[in-house]
Amino acid sequence: MPPIPTTTPLPPLDVLRAHLTPTDREGSLRILHLDATGAVLHITPVAEGAHSADQLFARYLAGLVTDVGSAAAVLLVNRRQGRPRRTDRALWDAVNSRLQTGPTQLLELVVLAG
Repeated sequence: MPPIPTTTPLPPLDVLRAHLTPTDREGSLRILHLDATGAVLHITPVAEGAHSADQLFARYLAGLVTDVGSAAAVLLVNRRQGRPRRTDRALWDAVNSRLQTGPTQLLELVVLAG
């Protein structure tokens, strides 16, 4: 019987929220790189923010996710309403599809009001 794949746990929301500040712009984007226990190892701020979901930007983000070499990653987006936009969902789909066979597991797109 093949081993059951394990996943890295998602950090608690208060840990994720601590990485947003009141001065963050609408659509600001960070990649939180996690170890196998779900602890945040590194944070990559993405200057372009979550304003576009084109394939070139998705490839760029996928590269940022895998270049650190962490076990898992979370895309963290600041939205005033605290809800994902259509662009956020399209960006998640595009990046996640690129990382299906990669070494880093993309856990979630988390949208919070900063």
